[in-house]
Order: sequence, then structure tokens, then C-alpha cells
Amino acid sequence: MDLITGHFAWRELMATDPGAASAFYSALFGWNPTLQSHPETGEYTLFSLGDRPICGLMAAYGDLPPIWFGYASVESVEDATQRAWSAGATILMPSMEIPTIGRFAIIADPEGAHICPFTASPSLSPSMPPPTQTPIAAHGTFGWAELRCGALESAAAFYAKAFRWSFNRHEEPGSTPWLEVQAEPEPVASLGADQVEHAVWHHYVRVASLEKTLERALKLGASVVEPPTAVPGGVTALLADPQGAIFGLWSSNG
Repeated sequence: MDLITGHFAWRELMATDPGAASAFYSALFGWNPTLQSHPETGEYTLFSLGDRPICGLMAAYGDLPPIWFGYASVESVEDATQRAWSAGATILMPSMEIPTIGRFAIIADPEGAHICPFTASPSLSPSMPPPTQTPIAAHGTFGWAELRCGALESAAAFYAKAFRWSFNRHEEPGSTPWLEVQAEPEPVASLGADQVEHAVWHHYVRVASLEKTLERALKLGASVVEPPTAVPGGVTALLADPQGAIFGLWSSNG
């Protein structure tokens, strides 16, 4: 599988009640859950749309709260983790291998945002289709990742060193500057300054109608973290699922 720098190869939810989380997201996005069992990780739920894998779900462990993780493609997990550590990151889980899937680690950047460097295995198990690398504009697929941080330039320096990312700067009069992660065939992530207690990555799911999806999410027990906001190319909102994990909605149609 080709690795695309600047892309998130996979998303994964850590939940305190995986069964309840599976029911919530299946009802919200139409994802199809398949419960699997791995010797290394225990029970794991693979969400898909048709035959297209979308993301995963497993029980939270240690002191981790319910949280969405993004797995960022790198050429070498070990090298990226070492660069991250030397740039001030905290290594929450050192590099480990999931046979036939790949290698990953869990780190917290210098401001506390969680992210997983990931390198795919050359040979993936037929039971776990390759994580998608190139985004598609379909309801229920992940379309964007956004880092909210306190110190934009410091964050950019960290990700440039640890993940070898480069950026396009956007700065309009009267607005806060933000950085777009350069990637092919199109960018799928950004960094922006905000007044936050600690930095956090938000992962946005494309939806056909943000209004209808938001209404459905609230009926299923979600809460609004950030109300619908107009952005270039559409409208976004941030929600917390019933267990507190924050995720985003993005629609080009409103």
C-alpha cells in the first residue's frame, strides 16, 4: 500500500462502552460494524460502508478517555517516534506491530494532542481490507482532520520535524492564520490556533446534510460542542458522542 505523507491512513475510536458506541455510530452514519478478535488487541470492531473500511473501535485502556485517534502515514514508525520524542512529545505507547496490518505508536505532541504514527504492513490480511488513503466525497467517510493548538508556529515546527509535513499558510484580514498540510492529491488536514486548555485533533465525517445529521445525533444522545459554522467550501460542527468522544461533521451542502 502506498503511503501518502500528510494523509491519515486510519481513524479509531477508544470507547468505555464499545457496544454502545457501535450502536450510536451505526445509527448515525449507516456504518456496518463487524466484531473481530485479535490476540494482540482483544475485541475490535471494524466499521465499513459496503465493502469500504471506514474506521475502527475498541475499548479504551489505561487512563485514556473516550477519544478518536488519527493514524498518520509515515515511512517508519520508529523513526517518526524518535523524532517526535526529541521534539518534545510524550510517548504514550511505543511502537508495536499488529501482524498483517502494520506498526503504530501513540504519542502526545508537546501541547498534549494525541496522534498515532502508522506504517502499513506490505501484506494485509484479507479480513482487514487496506485502510483508505485517498479521501472520497461520500456520506459517512472521513474528510478532514484539524489540530486546535495554542501555539501555531511551535506546533508546525513539531509536525514538520516528527512527521515531515510541510504547510501552506492561509491568512485573511481580520481572521486567525491557519496552516494547511500539503499532501497529494489534495490536502486533508490543517493546523489552527485556538484558546484551548491543551491541543486536540478533531476528525470530521462528511455528511450529505449537516442539519439532518445533527438532529439525528442529538436524538441518539450526542451533545453540541461547537454549533454549525460556515467554513470555506461548506459548514462544520463539533459534537461529543454519548461517552464524550469529540468528532466533527462536515457538509458542502449545509
